[in-house]
Amino acid sequence: MNFAPRAPESAVTTVQGPDAFIRRHRGGRNFDGRDFRRDRREFRREFRRDRREARRDHRRLHRRGDHFYLNGHRGYRHRRPGYREYDGWWFPAAAFIAGAIITGAINDGPRTQLNEAHVDWCFDRYRSYRLRDNSFQPYEGPRRQCISPYY
Repeated sequence: MNFAPRAPESAVTTVQGPDAFIRRHRGGRNFDGRDFRRDRREFRREFRRDRREARRDHRRLHRRGDHFYLNGHRGYRHRRPGYREYDGWWFPAAAFIAGAIITGAINDGPRTQLNEAHVDWCFDRYRSYRLRDNSFQPYEGPRRQCISPYY
């Protein structure tokens, strides 16, 4: 006893070869429903992301002789008090903190107070105006500084 519904005979057309059958009836998908092209795109995207992360880590962690260094700090194979583990090696906490301090110092540049009339003029004139850096995004090219009559 088979209770599965059968497809009408006219719905299935005979095509030569299994690849043609998959292409014709499954829209380019394989038997478990995955799309080969989408899978390849996702694989390439993940591979690029992995390569970017590896490059980023390679810049921070490097080997000199028998020792590894992270941001200029020597790493040790065995655990030490006050040290943190990274990639199987133990480094002082300063190796991790130095990057955060430097990045923060770069981002905290001198702040200038803009005239309120200038800011209002730029907001009214440009939809993409950004107060943080006093710039707007034109239709073509990179961001530009907003220069108003009140600047």
